[in-house]
Amino acid sequence: MDKTECVLNKKPEPASNETVWAFDLGKGSIGEAVRRGNEFLHKASLLIPAEFAETKTAAGRRRMWRTHRKCAVDSLRALPRIQTIANSF
Repeated sequence: MDKTECVLNKKPEPASNETVWAFDLGKGSIGEAVRRGNEFLHKASLLIPAEFAETKTAAGRRRMWRTHRKCAVDSLRALPRIQTIANSF
């Protein structure tokens, strides 16, 4: 590529007049914006209360559910052996 063809040397094209909707979900907030061309028609940031923003309790619930399922499956697998042992008495 020739130095005169560098992308940085070109002037940026003007923004189109299409409407652009943007959303951003962060750890403690939700952002939204609506833009048409270079004009922002709407922009807002909503804070999420701390008790809803943290994920440790959700992770704990998922871990508890996986452990519960694993124990239930292990119990079902052991059931035929337990019945066999019980029938031998």
